[in-house]
Amino acid sequence: MIILGSNGFIGNNLLNDLGGIGITKENYAGQDCDVLINANGNSRKLLPETDPLTDFDLTVRNTMKSIMDFHFNIYIYVSSCEVYGDLSLKENTKEETNIDIFNVSRYGLSKYLAECIVKKYCKKWIILRLNGPIGPNMKKGPVYDISKGDHLWISAESKLQLIHTSYISKFIRFLLNKNITNETINLTGNRQVSLRQVMQTLKKDVDSPKHPLVIHNINIDKANTFMPILSSMESVWLCPKSRLCPIRPFCTKSNLLAPKVPILP
Repeated sequence: MIILGSNGFIGNNLLNDLGGIGITKENYAGQDCDVLINANGNSRKLLPETDPLTDFDLTVRNTMKSIMDFHFNIYIYVSSCEVYGDLSLKENTKEETNIDIFNVSRYGLSKYLAECIVKKYCKKWIILRLNGPIGPNMKKGPVYDISKGDHLWISAESKLQLIHTSYISKFIRFLLNKNITNETINLTGNRQVSLRQVMQTLKKDVDSPKHPLVIHNINIDKANTFMPILSSMESVWLCPKSRLCPIRPFCTKSNLLAPKVPILP
């Protein structure tokens, strides 16, 4: 197994959980493998607004290059639910939804173009559309901001879906063990959690604006047919089990065993 982008947040956690060979720009060289996981590409949502060419190179061109440079049996592309545009409507975020490229962000468009390349050029592939990953070594995002006591950039009443990186690894391992390929799957937390709840759980009260109010209601019915998906709050509870996770000091053992904050339906 080879993991591209193994020095990034997702890639590094996949490498620690799944093992294999980590590839970064420092040791990039094409080679043979059974499974190639592409966790590379641009992760900065604002980059395509200011430098679309660099975003295209990092996400789309690098995906094509990896397909040409490596010899593999299965190609797993780590994508994003941003391909849907509006994440607040469950009926609009099914995997079979036709993507309207005129109503997605530039960031989401680049991810979708990379997906198309994977489907076109790879015989066996898996596309995982992630949303709200949290876990060891995270360096950005609202959960990270809360853990560090920094102010939020979105309303504390925002209701998000979160997924722990260890569960992403577990999900990939399950798909590979069952020889499941040629599937596009949304992978994020089951049920929403408000940032207000996260603050209560971490015992951190940080400043937040009233707007924007962000609501996630992403359809994960397909993922649930493969294996039960953790709730977003369960992913928050998982973080303290990792010594490297920045929110670990703010959760108690009791928080891991039983919910202290009601979970939204």
